[in-house]
Amino acid sequence: MAEDRSPIDAALDVMLYAPLGLVITATEQLPELAEKGRVRLSSQVTAARIVGRFAVNQGRRELARRRRQASYGSAENGGATAPHATTPPPDEPSPCEEVGASESPPEPARSVGRGAGEGASKLAAPSEDLHLAIPGYDSLSASQVVSRLAGLTSEELAEVAEYEASHRGRRTVMNRVRQLQV
Repeated sequence: MAEDRSPIDAALDVMLYAPLGLVITATEQLPELAEKGRVRLSSQVTAARIVGRFAVNQGRRELARRRRQASYGSAENGGATAPHATTPPPDEPSPCEEVGASESPPEPARSVGRGAGEGASKLAAPSEDLHLAIPGYDSLSASQVVSRLAGLTSEELAEVAEYEASHRGRRTVMNRVRQLQV
């Protein structure tokens, strides 16, 4: 029957009925298409935000680590800045610690005491001198400290919180102490 059609009918199909059908179909399908696009795009935007926040936080941590390393080197060398100190400062945060939270870098030049052979520090004394309930506290990472907090009394938790706030100020440790004190 398509061959029996006149050129006028074929022209009407192409110029009138096809565009009209397209408009009708688009209005019916538009909400569905918009939702499909929103779902796909929002998941990609969410993933990009997560990656972006992680990258920014890693950059901040790296910058803070380098600042501390430079300060640590200058404190150890009697004022001369070490461009590439081989020993990182003892309060370096782990890369996994609190992704997504922005931390202000700890005060530079604050370090844990060293043995007499390595140039005794004039700054903070090791936690063993303060009799904290966690042995070797200053040498532990935040995750190691957090795993040991559950067995402490409320007084011991308060001592740890006070010491942490005045020294390294790790949010992971402080938040866990607050949770356990409730």
